Amino acid sequence: VNNYGLDFDEYFKYSNDNTIFIVQIENKMAVNNIDDIFSCNDIFSYLIGPYDLSGSIGLVGDFNSKEYLNTLKIIKKSSEKYDIKSGIHVVEPNIIELESKVNEGYEFIAYSTDALLLHNRCKNDLQTIRSLKK
Repeated sequence: VNNYGLDFDEYFKYSNDNTIFIVQIENKMAVNNIDDIFSCNDIFSYLIGPYDLSGSIGLVGDFNSKEYLNTLKIIKKSSEKYDIKSGIHVVEPNIIELESKVNEGYEFIAYSTDALLLHNRCKNDLQTIRSLKK
């Protein structure tokens, strides 16, 4: 990447100039201090960890609860105040959920996990293979 150290200074400058700062919001303590967090300089975006965040308010995985949805609104309102791009992790590989988050205005989205994507693909392929035997 840096030509065996020969271009290190150029590489270092490029890396510093092109690095973005993304904060993870995964706990109600962060939400309680969201304005203090977002008022820090140079934050590009945030990423909500939905399972951790919902768990920290006592509602693990209940993404439709009033309290969880209100928590998301608090985060989003603060991010708009500080001009920080909104982000969330769509854990389940579900295109409809992904589209919903895009429509809600999320700009930075982590989609699923490698393990879930691989599991779903294997499960679907296994169903197809089993259907060939019939």
